[in-house]
Amino acid sequence: MANTKVGGRAGYNMGAVIENITEAKTLTPGDSGKVFTIDGGAGASAAYTITLPKAADSVGFTAKFIFASASTYAVTVAPHADEDTLE
Repeated sequence: MANTKVGGRAGYNMGAVIENITEAKTLTPGDSGKVFTIDGGAGASAAYTITLPKAADSVGFTAKFIFASASTYAVTVAPHADEDTLE
C-alpha cells in the first residue's frame, strides 16, 4: 500500500475542494487533497491555529495553504499535539 493516498480525493489537483479558514481548525486525514485559503484579515476575529492530523494516522496527507488576504492576525499551522515537528 505504499502508493495509497489517505483522504477523500482520488487524485491531486483534479477537482480539489477549496475551503476558507477564518478560525481555529483541526484537520483530519479526510482533509487530504484540499486547498485551504487562510484569512487572517477582515474575515478573522483573532489569531488562530490550524492543527495538522497526526502523521501516523495520515500517511500521504497533502494540503495546500494559500493566504487569501493581508494578515491582521497571526495564523499558525502546527503539528498534532502528540508531535513536535513538521517535516
